[in-house]
Amino acid sequence: MWESRLFLRIGAGYLKGRTFDGPKGGKTVRPISDRVKEALFDILASRLPDAQILDLFTGTGAIAFEALSRGAKKVICVEHDRRNIQLIKKNAEKLGLLSQLVLLHGGLPEELLKVRGQFDLIFMDPPFASDVAQELFPIIAKKKLLHPNGKIILQRDRRSEVIASIDFVLERSHKVGDSILYFYSHGQGDQ
Repeated sequence: MWESRLFLRIGAGYLKGRTFDGPKGGKTVRPISDRVKEALFDILASRLPDAQILDLFTGTGAIAFEALSRGAKKVICVEHDRRNIQLIKKNAEKLGLLSQLVLLHGGLPEELLKVRGQFDLIFMDPPFASDVAQELFPIIAKKKLLHPNGKIILQRDRRSEVIASIDFVLERSHKVGDSILYFYSHGQGDQ
């Protein structure tokens, strides 16, 4: 049976308009919508140049590719589906971004325990029905993965309850379509 392939597009930056392949059939991931991606990156525009980014639940790689196109320095991607990792690698080669990516294959929260470094931005886009993000906040705090002025961005279904964290402060939320973006920080008052 023939399965169609989803094509995704970079919205801004030096790779604006470039397309890359999504998964065949589109059943293994829920790609971020262009509308949500545009809102997210408009909010984060000033934080992207030279940023070190951790992308959890990477899926298609759309967040990583968009961030790199807009000036991020490096993105570490964590994804559990080996097919998605292979597709991200193929797309990164096609876009000339492979040297700026580190691809980690494994499930969360387990794979997060292996991550090293400090990040300006940490994206979390877990399956909408999942509360696994609740388990990730304490690990991020304990391992000091978030830079003191960094942000954690969590995308969820807008009907979901907010995930509270004792380790980070929820600074704002932003509704876009069926999604809501939550922005967390260390709570030092930076925007």
